Amino acid sequence: MPDALVKEKIISDNDIHLEEERRLFYVALTRAKDELYLTAARDYGGAREKKPSKFLAEMGLEIEGADSSKLEDFDLIKDLADGVKALETIARISLPTKFSFSQFAAYAACPLQYKFAFILKIPAVTKNQFIFGQLIHHSLYQFLLPLISEAQASLFGEKSKSNLSKKQLLDIYETNFTPDNWESEADRDKYHQEGRKNLGLLFDNFLTTETPTILFLEKSFTIKINQEVVKGTIDRIDKLPDGTVEIADYKTGNPKEKLAYEDKKQLLLYQIVAEELLNLKVSALAFYYLRNGSKVTFVAKDKELEKLKLEIREIIKSIKAHNFAPTPEEHVCKFCDFNSICEFRKV
Repeated sequence: MPDALVKEKIISDNDIHLEEERRLFYVALTRAKDELYLTAARDYGGAREKKPSKFLAEMGLEIEGADSSKLEDFDLIKDLADGVKALETIARISLPTKFSFSQFAAYAACPLQYKFAFILKIPAVTKNQFIFGQLIHHSLYQFLLPLISEAQASLFGEKSKSNLSKKQLLDIYETNFTPDNWESEADRDKYHQEGRKNLGLLFDNFLTTETPTILFLEKSFTIKINQEVVKGTIDRIDKLPDGTVEIADYKTGNPKEKLAYEDKKQLLLYQIVAEELLNLKVSALAFYYLRNGSKVTFVAKDKELEKLKLEIREIIKSIKAHNFAPTPEEHVCKFCDFNSICEFRKV
C-alpha cells in the first residue's frame, strides 16, 4: 500500500519491534479494572543490569533529571523501601490460626516453602508417595477398626472375637486401590505391588501371633501448646498389658534403625497430646516401617518433650513475624513441591 494512503504513523524497519512492544504494553495497561501495578528489577539473569523501560518515561513516570538506571529514584520504589506500605501489604496476608506437625516440618525445612504451601496455598502436584501413603493408611484403618470395639468390650470382661486374616487385609487394599492419579502406568503397577508386599509384611510380623488392644485409630486432636492451637491425627494408640499405652505411626518411606531427635519429633508431639489431652500414660513410641516390615520403638525423654515445645513456640513466633526467608539446601530443594518456581532453589 502506498505510504500516502496509510493513516497510521509510518514505522521504520528498525523500530517495528519496539512499536509492537509499545502496542502490547498499552493493551496490557488498558485491561486493568481497579488497580495497576508496574514492577521492575535490575537483575533478570543476564550479564548486565537492566534499566527501567523507556515506556515509563513516555508515560511521564520517570523523574526529571534522575538516572533511569537507578530504580531507587522512582516514587514507587521509595515507598516500598521505607517499609510503610510493605507492612500494610504484609498485614493483609492471612496467617493460619491452627498449626500442625506438617506445618512445623515444612517451616523447619525452609520458611519460604512453608509460605508457598500454607500461606499462599499454591497448589502442588499430587505425588505418588502421597497417594500411596493415604492408600496404606486408609486400608489399615478399615482393617483394624473392629479391634476398637473389642478393646472396649474387654473392659467389661468380654472375650475377644478377633479373627483377622491376611486375605481380608489384602482384599480391603484391593478395594481401595484406584488406577487414577498416578504419574504413570509403570508407577501405578509398581506401587500396587509394593502395597501388597508392605501390608503382607506388617501382618506376618505383627498381627499373626498377638492381636493388639487398640484404643484409638486415626485419632484427631486439637490442643493448646504455649497458648497456640495445634491440630493433627494420630495413626494408632495401643493399650499395653501394664495399663500404659504405645503410640504408633506408619511409615511408607525408607526404614531407619537409629532415630535422631529430628526423626522422633512427630511421635514426641503425639505423646504430649496423649498425656495432656487424653490423660494417658505413654510408655513407648513406635514407628512401623512398612517397606521392610520392621518396627523401631523408643521412650521419650523429658528434655526432648520440653525441647519440642520450645521449638514449636519459636516457629509460630517466626511465622507471626512474617519471617519467610528461604534457607535453600540441595537435599531439601530436590524434593520441594515448589522448586520449579522458587528463584532460590539449589538443585
